[in-house]
Amino acid sequence: MTENNATHASQTPDYDLFISYAHSSDKGRVTAIQNGLARLAKPPGRVETIHIFRDTTSLVLGEPLPKAIDEALKRSRYFLLLASPAAAASDWVQQEIELWRKHKPHNNLLIAAIDGTLVWDLASENFDLCASDAVPRVLDGFFPAKPTIVDLAWARSVEQLSLRHSIFRDALATLSAPIRGQPRQQLVAAEIESQRKRTLLRNAALVIGVILLLVLAVAARMVQLERDTVRAERDLALTRQLIAQSRQMADSDPRMARLLSVAAVRVVPAHARDEAMSAVRSALLARGSLVLRGHEGWVRAVDFSPSGTMLDSAGADHTVRLWDTRSGLAIGEPLRGHTGTVQTVAFTPDGRTLVTAGSDHVVRIWDVASGQPRGQALTGHSGAVYDVAVSPDGGWAISVADDGTVRSWDLQRGEPRGEPFDMGTEVRTVAFSSDGTKFAVGTLDGHIALFDARTEAMLGPPSQANSGMVFGLAFTPDNTTLITTGHGGKTQFWDLTTNMISGDAIDEPALAMSTAVSPNGRIMATGGTRSTIQLWDMATRKALREPLSGHEAGVAGLAFSPDGTILASAGNDHTVRLWHLTVGEQLVRSTPSGEKSRILAVAYSPDGRTVVSAGDQPVPRFWDVATRTPLDIALLGHTGAIYALTYSPDGKILATGSADHTIRLWDIKTGQPRGAPLTGHRTGIVDVAFSPDSATLASGGSDGEVRVWDVQQLVQLGPPWTDTGGAVAFSPRGDLLATGGTELRIWDRDRRLRARLQGHNGTVESMTFSPDGTTLATAANDYSLRLWDTHSGQAIDSPMIGHTDQLRSVSFSPNGTVMATSSTDGTIRMWDFATRQVLGAPVTADESGLFGAVFRPDGHQLASAGIDGSTRLWDTTLLAGDPVAAACRLVGRSFTAAERASFLPGRSTLPVCE
Repeated sequence: MTENNATHASQTPDYDLFISYAHSSDKGRVTAIQNGLARLAKPPGRVETIHIFRDTTSLVLGEPLPKAIDEALKRSRYFLLLASPAAAASDWVQQEIELWRKHKPHNNLLIAAIDGTLVWDLASENFDLCASDAVPRVLDGFFPAKPTIVDLAWARSVEQLSLRHSIFRDALATLSAPIRGQPRQQLVAAEIESQRKRTLLRNAALVIGVILLLVLAVAARMVQLERDTVRAERDLALTRQLIAQSRQMADSDPRMARLLSVAAVRVVPAHARDEAMSAVRSALLARGSLVLRGHEGWVRAVDFSPSGTMLDSAGADHTVRLWDTRSGLAIGEPLRGHTGTVQTVAFTPDGRTLVTAGSDHVVRIWDVASGQPRGQALTGHSGAVYDVAVSPDGGWAISVADDGTVRSWDLQRGEPRGEPFDMGTEVRTVAFSSDGTKFAVGTLDGHIALFDARTEAMLGPPSQANSGMVFGLAFTPDNTTLITTGHGGKTQFWDLTTNMISGDAIDEPALAMSTAVSPNGRIMATGGTRSTIQLWDMATRKALREPLSGHEAGVAGLAFSPDGTILASAGNDHTVRLWHLTVGEQLVRSTPSGEKSRILAVAYSPDGRTVVSAGDQPVPRFWDVATRTPLDIALLGHTGAIYALTYSPDGKILATGSADHTIRLWDIKTGQPRGAPLTGHRTGIVDVAFSPDSATLASGGSDGEVRVWDVQQLVQLGPPWTDTGGAVAFSPRGDLLATGGTELRIWDRDRRLRARLQGHNGTVESMTFSPDGTTLATAANDYSLRLWDTHSGQAIDSPMIGHTDQLRSVSFSPNGTVMATSSTDGTIRMWDFATRQVLGAPVTADESGLFGAVFRPDGHQLASAGIDGSTRLWDTTLLAGDPVAAACRLVGRSFTAAERASFLPGRSTLPVCE
């Protein structure tokens, strides 16, 4: 701190620092440096703690200059040279340094460069006087080692010469540290604290004044905040109540569950929005239905068009209606012509024609495109016609009626085929086998009869199926079994090779009026006088979960869509419902030889049109996603099971990793390998991953090694990255590589270890980055799913537990809102990323266990790999877009006035699904 007094005591004081400089230097800069050194870290209100001598500010009036300088130098502990070309040329500076050299140690001489250049030669341990223009020659050879030098040549403006400037402050702290005997960092910290206190003191008066002026405003605002807080707390309480009610109703009333979850989103305060959106996604996965409203009476029957995009329904209001299955909207006007209840409806196989029949005793043929009848009504029955079945070739149809007759009709000519067959009792239902070789009818007195479709002759006497009426008939797709439903809720299974009942019947405590079998023959649906629908596993004949609820009266008709993902139901509550089932389309179950073959890996092509799966067999299998049919692509080369596969992001290459210790790259366009296999792993390859630019491939082996390969040159890039790896994943930007296995690590592209992630108690089997790259999700054999911050390497929240066995895979939806995990417990679970909560109930995909599940690039589908040898596709469309819009679309309405009063009291104008 500077002695700025006009006079001094007669005795020269001791100084902590002597400043030597050229008088021609910028006095303002010199003064700023002097004051900065004096004030550095000085608490407010304290006197200076160090004394500084500077010739123009520290001389006693009338005292000879040379003597004053001589005395000051002798009584100073440190010497600071403000080095510049002017100082190097100054005689006064030269003399001052010579005096210091004579009386003081070299290590107490500090240098601050304020102009020019100073070059220290490390070889000679001396200043390079030829390259330096700011070093006085008297310093030549003075220092045995490089002295303390700070660069202040850059500091010229007022802002730069202020202790608030971090670089200037650090430079002065470097000079002050030896003088004060304190570490530089401590001085910097003390100065920052001092500045803070000075700022507080300087602003205190202003703050007090502002506070006084704001008292009234703050008081008013507090009142408003209190109101806002009360409102927010009330809204949050209502939100959570709506969410709880939604979850409670997920199984019993999915429609209301979705409405309630949407209402929660409309009410929720901003800080809790994630919680409400998670409730909507969970409600979307409830087994609910899209409600189609339009009929003004009971709906008696439904049928899908062959493409699955259209549905027809027959009603007691004498109409037939057509529906778009994607939007749930009616197509055109109702088909009118019947004069009584329309009991049945069926598409022809080409989807161009409809056949209907009803209580007005007639059969009608309709042109789908125009909605007009083709010709006159087909007459002949003398009673209500209850059912019609169209032959698989579309050329003819069978109708049955309460007059006891079975009649056949030529659909091209619109006329009868031969004579009717009289069953002697009312006939309620009819169905064709899928191969068109036979058809079956069911009667009011509980009998079934099989007919030869070619001759229309009965195949033996009728069999007693039920103690009462037979209302429903369905052949299994393989035509080996006939299913009957009827009086007493009994569903029976007939072996068509023996014409005998096969196995135990299914008994339901209500009248069973309808039945349908999924196209793959794995699922059966039954409906009846109760308002629910039951799904059954055809293999075990056990119920699949709880019944589907939503109808408010009996279910008279059922039909599966051609792909088996939607079930349509006709209700006595005047509605048609479309149930989006969580039943995947099974593509393959076994090897061509018929032996069980596990599927260990599955992947979509980047365009989402193809899915490829592989496993115990050394050849991957390709499937057309749209048609669910295999593609004739044979990639031959591996000699062992394929454990891992993935497409390059550009879609040009498929990489496969095998138990034969090799990785193969395949040209998708030609189906040929790209060069020789990549070798180096000592055991099987368990994971492969492309970088986002498709230029690099990472592979993980069961040997724990992670290797990285140049895709174009087909060479390994350096040695293995780790010996504790296995699973691998690139970040979306390609700047990070995560490796799993017994240790979880994140690396940068230069092989530098960024983080070790600790938390799993087992081997990490699968990992994936979130679409934005900020989060890494890991699935391990310790039954847990974990999330990690990729920047800090820290775990995000607690482990997510739900599976009852080892996790095998984790996949992010493309929009990053949902994660799907698969496990050897045989289930797929959906998780909400924001809330870390499980969405809906787990989907049992394969009781044997799963090895993988991955989202399609557009998020509308999920593919799973099963230990039982199956690759299944799952519809995830509802999770791909706006969940609120999807929920409202499925519900098809908003709250009624009574529902609003019950669930949203006082919110009569709040929009929900309007």
